[in-house]
Amino acid sequence: MNWYEQLPPNCPPEEASTPKATYFRLGSIPPDDSDFWSHRRRFPHKKFHVTECVARSLSIFDNQDAAEQLKRLLPAMRLKPIFKIDLLDKDGLVQQTGNNLHHFSWWRSTEFDIETIKILEI
Repeated sequence: MNWYEQLPPNCPPEEASTPKATYFRLGSIPPDDSDFWSHRRRFPHKKFHVTECVARSLSIFDNQDAAEQLKRLLPAMRLKPIFKIDLLDKDGLVQQTGNNLHHFSWWRSTEFDIETIKILEI
């Protein structure tokens, strides 16, 4: 698989799997490619409290309620729309990460097409 961003060795981890569900992510209007950049790409010099592999992934949720909860908890996210993303095997790999059981890290492949997303809520 060809990755959208350069990944460190052994990334994604062996435990990552092909996506088999609909996921949700916060973004912008209109959606653009930068809505699907990792934290590392957005903030190349920032120190993160996760592995470099996870820093180079995208945060997605396996249910809409979890995305809505993030909007309520973080003021910077309140005005962002929720994207519905139907990921296919070709779109990369995912793994549940963090304390929130609905949070997944997604390593995006070059095959993902942002034209396939749906905007659910602003």
